[in-house]
Amino acid sequence: SPPYKPENIIINCPKDSKSRWSSVSGGPNEFIIIKMKYTTLIKRLLFGKHLRIPHCNLKEFRIFIGMDPSALELICSSTLQNETEYEIVDLKYENVIPIAANFLKIEPIQTWGGSNFVYSIWFLEVIGCLDPSLIQETEKLIKKKKFESNIKLCLKFLRDENLNLTFNELIKESGINL
Repeated sequence: SPPYKPENIIINCPKDSKSRWSSVSGGPNEFIIIKMKYTTLIKRLLFGKHLRIPHCNLKEFRIFIGMDPSALELICSSTLQNETEYEIVDLKYENVIPIAANFLKIEPIQTWGGSNFVYSIWFLEVIGCLDPSLIQETEKLIKKKKFESNIKLCLKFLRDENLNLTFNELIKESGINL
């Protein structure tokens, strides 16, 4: 909500009460999407705080990331303390493999002041890796894991349906077993 625009969170001004993003309301369906300047393996987020402790401070939230803003994946849910010190949130990936992302979405769930307050984020720093070769290697690894997972689902289905000939052929062809 004006003057609390999304771009305010890229500058760290803990003394300035206008240096923040605030939602329009404190209700559901409020979020902020950040477009990365470069594809990034996001590892953690640093949240800055205001000099004083306002009721609109973000308490509970969810983090989504991905390459396309319409297909973001939930990475973690987290909480922040209601204090003036910076906080770092480590992103917890399901397969321990960071996901390359062009977009980061923060979906507020609760403020420290309760449902009567808008959500505010004062400062955000994205900490990660920009190395293109590491990003490419990680994307290959994720693709391989998805392939293996899909083959295992097929194998389970074939086994459950007693389609043994096809089951054995898929094991032989893919080199993947249950």
